[in-house]
Amino acid sequence: MKIKGKYIKRGTIITVVSIIVLTLATMNVSYSSFFSVQTQTNVPVITAGNLSVTAEVTPTPTSPTGDGLMPSSGYTSITSSSSPISGTQNTDYIKESLKITNKSNLKVTVGVSLQNSNIENIQNASPESIVIAIQKNNSWITFGTTSTYWVQLSNLVTSSNGIYPIIKDDIGASSGTGTAVTYDIYMWVKDDAKEEDAEKDISYNISVKAIPAEGQDSSNSVPSVSSKAS
Repeated sequence: MKIKGKYIKRGTIITVVSIIVLTLATMNVSYSSFFSVQTQTNVPVITAGNLSVTAEVTPTPTSPTGDGLMPSSGYTSITSSSSPISGTQNTDYIKESLKITNKSNLKVTVGVSLQNSNIENIQNASPESIVIAIQKNNSWITFGTTSTYWVQLSNLVTSSNGIYPIIKDDIGASSGTGTAVTYDIYMWVKDDAKEEDAEKDISYNISVKAIPAEGQDSSNSVPSVSSKAS
């Protein structure tokens, strides 16, 4: 699985074995203190709900076909929430879909993070060579408070232990069988990727945490998504 005829800095071919492993590593659901505190005529009223959230990676073909993933600048065409995707899946980019369903009778906040898979004999390409973009229900979303619809992985602010928060979102209370949101996660190898990333991988686990959207203190939170200045 090598890059086909695509040259980068100083005429060197980069050959990245590009297998993205987006698995549900953890589902951290806290049952402590999920209360909503309200005041009515100066009388504190405490209400509680049942917290039930599921997450699943939708099976989609993600391994590169033929000679593999090519360095690409296709992500630069994503300039609005409705921009078309440039290039061909499994050749110019790879994609995985994450579906999160809130079955609770209260609104929840979810956090999604990427972390190196740490699979034996797998050596990831450097974050400087990887670009990520995300669609929510088929619309591109920005990263944190920025107006950018794509970001170099190394420009994401990491939380503890080198984990990359990529999504922080609220999902409304369940109606019927649940309120579902689908996030499509796209990754590219940059057109000017580092030469030393030749023959390396793109292999990450995905971690999902869900908490009630209200009534939580700072000890029970999900990390915010933010990007460094380019």
